Amino acid sequence: MQRVLQEAYEQNLIKGNKIGYVKKLIEVRKKSGKNFHSGLKAHKQLSPTDLNKIYEQEISKKMLLIRKADKVESTLIFLVESFKKLLSDNNFTNLLKAENLEKVPQFISEKVNPDD
Repeated sequence: MQRVLQEAYEQNLIKGNKIGYVKKLIEVRKKSGKNFHSGLKAHKQLSPTDLNKIYEQEISKKMLLIRKADKVESTLIFLVESFKKLLSDNNFTNLLKAENLEKVPQFISEKVNPDD
């Protein structure tokens, strides 16, 4: 593994600050039993290009996860603000009372009225 990391570094496929991350990634994949070779045949030795490909795949996964988290956060903010607006409307709260739906789940109540 050291040889492959060194070759990848010498070929400028992996920059100095990424080598530690790639090394940890390889160790985690070995321990977790995931397909370490990312579709490569099991008997093939890893090359620096393979390491770079694995690194780029992991970066893509993390970027997708970040985008999903941002989307969830935006949706949550929208919902909280919508509930604030609805619950401040007397007509809406009267409708809820008439339908016996006065109770709001605790999570929503905490977000809408943080000072309570």
